[in-house]
Amino acid sequence: MTLLQMRASLIVAIILCLLVAGCGGNPTSAPATTTAVDTAETGSEKAKWSTSPFESERLVVAINDTTNSSRDFTYAASAALQYWNENVEEYGNYDAQFELQPNATDPDIVLRYAEQIDCPESKWSGCAPTPTENTTFDDVESPAVENGSVIVRLEAVSHTNWRIDRNNAIHEIGHVLGLSHYEQPIAIMAPAGKGVKQPIPNVQEHPIPWRDANLRVFVNTTSLSEGQRAKVRNSTQKVLNYYNSGAEGYRPDELNLKLVDSEYNADIVIHSGPNTTSGIDPYGRSVDRDQSLEYFVKGDIYVNSTDVDRSYAVIGRMMAYLTQPNSVPPDFDHLQVS
Repeated sequence: MTLLQMRASLIVAIILCLLVAGCGGNPTSAPATTTAVDTAETGSEKAKWSTSPFESERLVVAINDTTNSSRDFTYAASAALQYWNENVEEYGNYDAQFELQPNATDPDIVLRYAEQIDCPESKWSGCAPTPTENTTFDDVESPAVENGSVIVRLEAVSHTNWRIDRNNAIHEIGHVLGLSHYEQPIAIMAPAGKGVKQPIPNVQEHPIPWRDANLRVFVNTTSLSEGQRAKVRNSTQKVLNYYNSGAEGYRPDELNLKLVDSEYNADIVIHSGPNTTSGIDPYGRSVDRDQSLEYFVKGDIYVNSTDVDRSYAVIGRMMAYLTQPNSVPPDFDHLQVS
Protein backbone atom coordinates (compact mmCIF):
# COMPACT_ATOMS: atom_id res chain seq x y z
CA MET A 1 0.00 0.00 0.00
CA THR A 2 2.11 2.90 1.16
CA LEU A 3 5.12 4.25 2.94
CA LEU A 4 3.97 7.11 5.13
CA GLN A 5 6.49 9.59 6.36
CA MET A 6 6.00 10.80 9.91
CA ARG A 7 6.87 14.39 10.73
CA ALA A 8 8.13 15.34 14.18
CA SER A 9 7.92 19.08 14.83
CA LEU A 10 9.82 20.75 17.63
CA ILE A 11 8.17 23.99 18.64
CA VAL A 12 10.25 27.10 19.07
CA ALA A 13 9.87 27.15 22.85
CA ILE A 14 11.45 23.70 23.09
CA ILE A 15 14.27 24.63 20.73
CA LEU A 16 15.09 27.82 22.65
CA CYS A 17 15.02 25.81 25.86
CA LEU A 18 17.51 23.36 24.41
CA LEU A 19 19.75 26.20 23.31
CA VAL A 20 20.02 27.72 26.79
CA ALA A 21 22.58 26.30 29.20
CA GLY A 22 21.06 24.40 32.11
CA CYS A 23 17.78 23.54 30.36
CA GLY A 24 18.63 19.85 30.04
CA GLY A 25 21.49 18.78 27.84
CA ASN A 26 19.68 16.13 25.86
CA PRO A 27 16.56 16.81 23.74
CA THR A 28 14.59 14.01 25.40
CA SER A 29 11.28 15.72 24.75
CA ALA A 30 11.77 15.32 21.00
CA PRO A 31 10.76 12.17 19.07
CA ALA A 32 13.38 9.47 18.76
CA THR A 33 14.66 7.48 15.77
CA THR A 34 17.40 5.07 14.69
CA THR A 35 18.80 2.88 12.00
CA ALA A 36 16.02 0.48 11.05
CA VAL A 37 16.47 -3.15 12.05
CA ASP A 38 14.37 -6.21 11.35
CA THR A 39 12.39 -7.42 14.35
CA ALA A 40 12.47 -11.09 13.44
CA GLU A 41 14.45 -13.51 11.32
CA THR A 42 13.34 -17.07 10.64
CA GLY A 43 16.77 -18.36 9.74
CA SER A 44 15.28 -20.35 6.88
CA GLU A 45 15.59 -19.71 3.16
CA LYS A 46 12.56 -18.02 1.61
CA ALA A 47 10.59 -20.27 -0.73
CA LYS A 48 10.29 -18.70 -4.19
CA TRP A 49 7.26 -18.76 -6.43
CA SER A 50 7.49 -21.14 -9.35
CA THR A 51 7.00 -18.29 -11.86
CA SER A 52 7.41 -14.52 -11.98
CA PRO A 53 4.36 -12.33 -12.72
CA PHE A 54 6.57 -10.61 -15.31
CA GLU A 55 7.64 -13.96 -16.85
CA SER A 56 11.16 -12.55 -16.91
CA GLU A 57 13.89 -12.00 -14.34
CA ARG A 58 15.36 -8.87 -15.94
CA LEU A 59 12.99 -5.95 -15.36
CA VAL A 60 13.38 -2.54 -17.02
CA VAL A 61 12.20 0.39 -14.89
CA ALA A 62 11.33 3.83 -16.30
CA ILE A 63 10.56 7.15 -14.59
CA ASN A 64 7.49 9.29 -15.29
CA ASP A 65 7.86 12.66 -13.54
CA THR A 66 4.59 14.61 -13.52
CA THR A 67 5.62 17.15 -10.85
CA ASN A 68 6.83 19.94 -13.17
CA SER A 69 9.61 20.62 -10.67
CA SER A 70 13.37 20.80 -10.90
CA ARG A 71 13.80 17.62 -8.87
CA ASP A 72 15.69 14.76 -10.49
CA PHE A 73 14.33 11.46 -9.20
CA THR A 74 16.97 9.36 -10.95
CA TYR A 75 19.30 8.97 -7.98
CA ALA A 76 16.48 8.12 -5.55
CA ALA A 77 15.05 5.56 -7.96
CA SER A 78 18.46 4.07 -8.66
CA ALA A 79 19.16 3.71 -4.93
CA ALA A 80 15.80 1.98 -4.39
CA LEU A 81 16.45 -0.50 -7.20
CA GLN A 82 19.96 -1.13 -5.91
CA TYR A 83 18.48 -2.04 -2.52
CA TRP A 84 16.27 -4.69 -4.08
CA ASN A 85 18.95 -5.99 -6.43
CA GLU A 86 21.01 -6.67 -3.31
CA ASN A 87 18.16 -8.08 -1.20
CA VAL A 88 15.60 -9.67 -3.55
CA GLU A 89 17.12 -13.12 -3.20
CA GLU A 90 16.54 -13.06 0.55
CA TYR A 91 13.14 -11.34 0.69
CA GLY A 92 11.44 -11.37 -2.71
CA ASN A 93 8.79 -13.91 -3.67
CA TYR A 94 10.41 -14.35 -7.07
CA ASP A 95 13.79 -13.62 -8.62
CA ALA A 96 14.26 -10.25 -10.28
CA GLN A 97 17.04 -7.91 -11.34
CA PHE A 98 16.01 -4.30 -11.89
CA GLU A 99 17.58 -2.08 -14.52
CA LEU A 100 16.82 1.63 -14.49
CA GLN A 101 16.24 3.16 -17.93
CA PRO A 102 14.49 6.46 -17.09
CA ASN A 103 13.25 7.09 -20.64
CA ALA A 104 12.46 3.51 -21.67
CA THR A 105 9.51 3.32 -24.10
CA ASP A 106 8.38 -0.20 -23.21
CA PRO A 107 9.36 -0.75 -19.57
CA ASP A 108 8.20 -3.49 -17.25
CA ILE A 109 7.69 -0.99 -14.42
CA VAL A 110 7.04 2.75 -14.39
CA LEU A 111 7.80 4.85 -11.32
CA ARG A 112 5.25 7.65 -11.60
CA TYR A 113 6.06 10.64 -9.39
CA ALA A 114 3.25 13.10 -8.75
CA GLU A 115 2.21 15.70 -6.20
CA GLN A 116 -1.23 14.11 -6.08
CA ILE A 117 -1.43 10.35 -6.58
CA ASP A 118 -4.41 8.25 -7.55
CA CYS A 119 -4.41 5.63 -4.80
CA PRO A 120 -7.30 3.94 -2.97
CA GLU A 121 -6.59 5.98 0.18
CA SER A 122 -5.83 9.71 0.04
CA LYS A 123 -3.46 9.51 3.01
CA TRP A 124 -1.17 7.05 1.27
CA SER A 125 2.17 8.33 -0.06
CA GLY A 126 2.37 5.59 -2.69
CA CYS A 127 0.68 2.48 -4.04
CA ALA A 128 1.52 -0.48 -6.26
CA PRO A 129 -0.08 -3.82 -7.17
CA THR A 130 0.74 -6.81 -4.98
CA PRO A 131 0.70 -9.98 -7.12
CA THR A 132 -0.03 -13.47 -5.90
CA GLU A 133 1.81 -16.57 -7.05
CA ASN A 134 -0.59 -17.09 -9.95
CA THR A 135 -0.62 -13.48 -11.16
CA THR A 136 0.66 -12.67 -14.64
CA PHE A 137 0.86 -8.91 -15.17
CA ASP A 138 0.36 -9.24 -18.94
CA ASP A 139 -3.13 -10.58 -18.23
CA VAL A 140 -4.09 -7.95 -15.65
CA GLU A 141 -6.58 -5.28 -16.64
CA SER A 142 -6.24 -2.66 -13.93
CA PRO A 143 -5.28 1.00 -13.39
CA ALA A 144 -2.10 -0.45 -11.91
CA VAL A 145 -1.09 -1.88 -15.30
CA GLU A 146 -0.97 0.31 -18.40
CA ASN A 147 0.01 -1.11 -21.79
CA GLY A 148 1.75 -4.00 -20.09
CA SER A 149 3.73 -1.76 -17.68
CA VAL A 150 3.19 -1.98 -13.93
CA ILE A 151 2.58 1.51 -12.52
CA VAL A 152 4.10 2.37 -9.15
CA ARG A 153 2.57 5.62 -7.90
CA LEU A 154 4.79 7.74 -5.66
CA GLU A 155 3.88 11.00 -3.94
CA ALA A 156 6.50 13.73 -4.30
CA VAL A 157 5.29 16.77 -2.37
CA SER A 158 7.27 19.86 -1.42
CA HIS A 159 8.89 18.45 1.73
CA THR A 160 10.22 15.25 0.15
CA ASN A 161 13.88 14.74 -0.61
CA TRP A 162 15.85 11.98 -2.31
CA ARG A 163 15.93 9.86 0.84
CA ILE A 164 12.17 10.01 1.43
CA ASP A 165 11.51 9.20 -2.23
CA ARG A 166 14.00 6.32 -2.16
CA ASN A 167 12.40 4.76 0.92
CA ASN A 168 8.93 5.21 -0.57
CA ALA A 169 10.03 3.47 -3.77
CA ILE A 170 11.69 0.62 -1.84
CA HIS A 171 8.43 -0.03 0.00
CA GLU A 172 6.24 0.04 -3.10
CA ILE A 173 8.58 -2.13 -5.15
CA GLY A 174 8.42 -4.56 -2.24
CA HIS A 175 4.70 -4.85 -2.97
CA VAL A 176 5.46 -5.51 -6.66
CA LEU A 177 7.70 -8.35 -5.45
CA GLY A 178 4.64 -9.85 -3.78
CA LEU A 179 5.32 -8.65 -0.23
CA SER A 180 2.47 -7.61 2.03
CA HIS A 181 2.67 -5.37 5.07
CA TYR A 182 4.48 -6.83 8.10
CA GLU A 183 6.50 -9.27 6.01
CA GLN A 184 10.28 -9.18 6.15
CA PRO A 185 12.10 -6.88 5.93
CA ILE A 186 9.73 -5.47 8.53
CA ALA A 187 11.40 -2.05 8.77
CA ILE A 188 10.72 -1.62 5.05
CA MET A 189 7.33 -3.25 4.64
CA ALA A 190 5.47 -2.30 7.83
CA PRO A 191 3.15 0.69 7.31
CA ALA A 192 4.25 3.73 9.28
CA GLY A 193 2.89 3.97 12.82
CA LYS A 194 0.71 0.87 12.50
CA GLY A 195 1.97 -0.96 15.54
CA VAL A 196 4.61 -3.65 15.02
CA LYS A 197 4.44 -5.48 18.37
CA GLN A 198 8.16 -5.85 18.98
CA PRO A 199 9.74 -2.41 19.57
CA ILE A 200 12.30 -1.20 17.07
CA PRO A 201 15.19 0.86 18.54
CA ASN A 202 14.60 4.61 18.35
CA VAL A 203 16.90 7.39 17.22
CA GLN A 204 18.13 8.08 20.72
CA GLU A 205 19.50 4.55 20.99
CA HIS A 206 21.90 4.69 18.04
CA PRO A 207 25.15 6.57 17.43
CA ILE A 208 23.87 7.86 14.07
CA PRO A 209 20.08 8.18 13.67
CA TRP A 210 20.09 7.70 9.89
CA ARG A 211 20.32 4.63 7.67
CA ASP A 212 23.87 5.62 6.77
CA ALA A 213 26.58 7.94 8.05
CA ASN A 214 26.99 10.06 4.90
CA LEU A 215 24.74 13.11 5.19
CA ARG A 216 24.43 15.96 2.71
CA VAL A 217 23.62 19.51 3.76
CA PHE A 218 22.11 22.34 1.72
CA VAL A 219 22.09 25.99 2.81
CA ASN A 220 19.20 28.18 1.62
CA THR A 221 20.00 31.84 2.23
CA THR A 222 18.32 33.45 -0.79
CA SER A 223 16.43 35.98 1.34
CA LEU A 224 19.54 37.24 3.16
CA SER A 225 21.96 39.98 2.21
CA GLU A 226 25.23 38.97 0.61
CA GLY A 227 27.15 39.52 3.84
CA GLN A 228 24.65 37.50 5.88
CA ARG A 229 24.74 34.69 3.35
CA ALA A 230 28.50 34.38 3.77
CA LYS A 231 28.17 34.30 7.58
CA VAL A 232 25.58 31.52 7.55
CA ARG A 233 27.43 29.44 4.99
CA ASN A 234 30.77 29.87 6.79
CA SER A 235 29.13 28.99 10.11
CA THR A 236 27.58 25.90 8.55
CA GLN A 237 30.91 24.73 7.16
CA LYS A 238 32.53 25.31 10.55
CA VAL A 239 29.80 23.21 12.22
CA LEU A 240 30.26 20.44 9.66
CA ASN A 241 34.02 20.44 10.20
CA TYR A 242 33.50 20.16 13.95
CA TYR A 243 31.18 17.18 13.70
CA ASN A 244 33.24 15.50 10.97
CA SER A 245 36.27 15.71 13.28
CA GLY A 246 34.40 13.65 15.87
CA ALA A 247 33.11 16.58 17.96
CA GLU A 248 35.72 15.95 20.66
CA GLY A 249 34.86 12.26 20.79
CA TYR A 250 31.08 12.75 20.90
CA ARG A 251 30.50 11.55 17.33
CA PRO A 252 31.64 8.36 15.54
CA ASP A 253 34.45 8.68 13.03
CA GLU A 254 32.29 7.44 10.15
CA LEU A 255 29.96 10.46 10.33
CA ASN A 256 30.45 12.51 7.16
CA LEU A 257 28.58 15.80 6.61
CA LYS A 258 29.08 17.51 3.25
CA LEU A 259 27.66 20.65 1.64
CA VAL A 260 25.77 20.14 -1.64
CA ASP A 261 24.18 22.51 -4.15
CA SER A 262 20.79 20.79 -4.40
CA GLU A 263 18.07 21.01 -1.75
CA TYR A 264 16.38 17.84 -3.05
CA ASN A 265 19.65 15.89 -2.85
CA ALA A 266 20.28 17.04 0.73
CA ASP A 267 19.43 15.19 3.93
CA ILE A 268 19.60 18.32 6.09
CA VAL A 269 18.48 21.75 4.85
CA ILE A 270 19.37 24.99 6.61
CA HIS A 271 16.91 27.81 5.95
CA SER A 272 17.72 31.38 6.95
CA GLY A 273 15.77 34.59 6.45
CA PRO A 274 13.71 37.37 8.08
CA ASN A 275 10.46 35.37 7.97
CA THR A 276 12.01 32.27 9.51
CA THR A 277 11.67 31.39 13.18
CA SER A 278 14.75 29.68 14.56
CA GLY A 279 13.90 26.04 15.16
CA ILE A 280 14.17 22.52 13.86
CA ASP A 281 11.81 20.20 12.00
CA PRO A 282 12.92 16.55 11.70
CA TYR A 283 11.19 13.93 9.57
CA GLY A 284 11.45 10.20 10.08
CA ARG A 285 9.65 6.89 10.20
CA SER A 286 8.02 4.83 12.94
CA VAL A 287 6.58 1.36 12.45
CA ASP A 288 6.27 0.10 16.02
CA ARG A 289 3.77 1.02 18.72
CA ASP A 290 5.69 3.68 20.64
CA GLN A 291 5.21 6.28 17.86
CA SER A 292 8.82 7.45 18.29
CA LEU A 293 10.94 7.67 15.18
CA GLU A 294 13.29 4.83 14.32
CA TYR A 295 15.42 6.81 11.89
CA PHE A 296 15.54 10.23 10.27
CA VAL A 297 14.90 10.81 6.58
CA LYS A 298 15.20 14.60 6.54
CA GLY A 299 15.96 17.50 8.85
CA ASP A 300 15.12 21.19 8.39
CA ILE A 301 17.04 23.74 10.46
CA TYR A 302 15.72 27.32 10.58
CA VAL A 303 17.77 30.40 11.45
CA ASN A 304 16.09 33.79 11.76
CA SER A 305 18.01 36.67 10.17
CA THR A 306 18.42 38.22 13.65
CA ASP A 307 20.39 35.11 14.67
CA VAL A 308 22.85 35.25 11.78
CA ASP A 309 25.69 36.61 13.94
CA ARG A 310 25.35 33.60 16.25
CA SER A 311 24.44 31.12 13.53
CA TYR A 312 27.36 28.84 14.46
CA ALA A 313 25.80 28.31 17.89
CA VAL A 314 22.23 27.93 16.60
CA ILE A 315 23.09 25.58 13.73
CA GLY A 316 25.56 23.61 15.83
CA ARG A 317 23.11 22.95 18.64
CA MET A 318 20.37 21.86 16.25
CA MET A 319 22.81 19.70 14.31
CA ALA A 320 23.55 17.94 17.60
CA TYR A 321 19.99 16.59 17.65
CA LEU A 322 20.03 15.50 14.01
CA THR A 323 23.34 13.65 14.34
CA GLN A 324 22.74 12.08 17.77
CA PRO A 325 19.67 13.14 19.76
CA ASN A 326 20.93 12.07 23.18
CA SER A 327 24.36 13.69 23.05
CA VAL A 328 25.39 17.35 22.83
CA PRO A 329 29.15 17.85 22.29
CA PRO A 330 31.10 20.39 24.39
CA ASP A 331 31.10 23.17 21.78
CA PHE A 332 27.33 23.51 22.14
CA ASP A 333 26.53 22.09 25.57
CA HIS A 334 26.60 25.35 27.54
CA LEU A 335 25.78 27.98 24.95
CA GLN A 336 23.91 31.11 25.92
CA VAL A 337 21.90 32.14 22.87
CA SER A 338 18.73 33.57 24.40
